[in-house]
Amino acid sequence: MERLPVVSLVDIQGFMVGPDAERSGLVREASRMVNAGARLTTPLVGVIQRRGYGLGAQAMLGGSTHRPLLTVAWPAAHLGPMGLEGSVRLSMAKGLMSMEADERERTVNEETAALRNSREGT
Repeated sequence: MERLPVVSLVDIQGFMVGPDAERSGLVREASRMVNAGARLTTPLVGVIQRRGYGLGAQAMLGGSTHRPLLTVAWPAAHLGPMGLEGSVRLSMAKGLMSMEADERERTVNEETAALRNSREGT
């Protein structure tokens, strides 16, 4: 009997990690998704539609971006190690630490939106 391939349509910003995500159980649940994908015995085909970032992309692509038999992407798709919000938080970590919580979240949201707009405009 032929084994039909699993076609994974990927459009995910990734999973935010850190203390809040760990408390909510997000990391544990995401790990289960990565493990389930890695245990697939049928061929896997990945289609990156818009975004494929970090652990989210790994979960959707069988535990690794190298796992699928074939991976294709739309011309405007983005694939990377982390999503925009995580990148903003990491790159601005020192400056964000000195801000009050409301100002910090507003700054992260504004910078993330600006990056998203600049990527969509290209």
